[in-house]
Amino acid sequence: MTAWKLAGAALAAGALVAGAIAPEMAAELLLGLTAPLAAAVLTHLRVARTWRQDPGRVTGALIRLFIAKLVVFGAYIAVVVRGLNVDVVPFMLSFIICFAVLHVAEAAHLRRLAAA
Repeated sequence: MTAWKLAGAALAAGALVAGAIAPEMAAELLLGLTAPLAAAVLTHLRVARTWRQDPGRVTGALIRLFIAKLVVFGAYIAVVVRGLNVDVVPFMLSFIICFAVLHVAEAAHLRRLAAA
């Protein structure tokens, strides 16, 4: 799955849940999707590029990306929870679920690269 297909699928699922199933929590759900999706797409693109250049550097790139995600996600959660008037529980549930699902998609991408 390309990064753009991944983004499209995640956005479609998020819009469906936010618009049709839980419209009263749409802002929280979409905010919970935004950072994990952006991180997954950027990671997907960076790993693919690093793999094409030198597959041996992928592990180092993943470690650097993981550290960057820790910092960015911490700041993002702090800004959303403290700076915006959102319900914390649906936001965090959306964030955690999206992070986990997209992390599995990243792992599948790595597996496909390694198998090729």
